[in-house]
Amino acid sequence: MCCGFVLAKGGKIGKRYCRRCCANCCAATGEAGTLTDAELRERRSGSLGAVRRAVLDVSPLPNGYAYVFEATSEILSQLARLVDLERQCCAFLTFRIVVEAGLQPICIEITGPPEAKAIIADFFGS
Repeated sequence: MCCGFVLAKGGKIGKRYCRRCCANCCAATGEAGTLTDAELRERRSGSLGAVRRAVLDVSPLPNGYAYVFEATSEILSQLARLVDLERQCCAFLTFRIVVEAGLQPICIEITGPPEAKAIIADFFGS
């Protein structure tokens, strides 16, 4: 599985994480699917970059962060694509997209084991 040394201790994240793995979306391990390494990096970079630019607010959670976005169909689609890519690579993270009634902002909560908070902040922003 992705980041084998990270998940080796009973599924818990160690004190460090594999930057190469996270930076390359686990392309080196083949865990991310059928895209080539270059296609996967380009796709993930595009999705992540667009989402990071659209963040309106960030709030810390006990084991991660909540990111707030404008309530648009485009943002919701981008978030769904990003979650699909990330869940293939970072199986230790939990993603929760919250869409409330009306035109309230959309929120995505990204959480994991306590040690994952640094990974989330480094990769998604804090």
